[in-house]
Amino acid sequence: MIIARFSCPWIVASLVFVILVLFCFAQIFISRETDIGFWLLVPFMPLLVLYAWDVLRLLVFHRARAVWIADGKLIFMPYGWPRSFKTFLYSVPLETVDRFSNANMETGSFVNWLQGIWVHKKTGGYFQIPTYLLAEPRDVVLARLNEALAANR
Repeated sequence: MIIARFSCPWIVASLVFVILVLFCFAQIFISRETDIGFWLLVPFMPLLVLYAWDVLRLLVFHRARAVWIADGKLIFMPYGWPRSFKTFLYSVPLETVDRFSNANMETGSFVNWLQGIWVHKKTGGYFQIPTYLLAEPRDVVLARLNEALAANR
C-alpha cells in the first residue's frame, strides 16, 4: 500500500546536487590532485552514492514511492543518517508503532521550519519522515498513515 510519493522537483534537485558532488570528486581523483578537498569528500562518498542509488531505484523501479507499507512494515526514507550502509530506507513493523504526529523536523541546527511526521514507537523513541520531500500535503499523508495503523491493529 503506497502512502506517499516523492515530489519530482525536489528529488531531481537532490539528485543533481549528488551527481554534481560525485562529478567534482571524480575530477579531483582523475587529476591526481589529492588536496584537502579530496580528503574532505572521501568520508562522505559512500553515503552520497548510497543516497543516489536508493533515490534512483525508488524513482525508476518503484514509481517514486516514498512511504509505503509492505508485509506489515512501514518503509520510508527518514531524515538523518542511514541505519546501515546497505540502504537509506527504514523499515518499521507496524505493531511497534504507537502513533503518528505532525511536527517540524528536529534537525539539530537553526533549520527548524522543515515539515515532517514523527513515527512514535511503543518502546519510546521516534523516527522522522520528511514530508517536504513528498508530493502530497502533510495532513493527507498523516491521515493515510493513521488509517493504515488502525487497519493493522
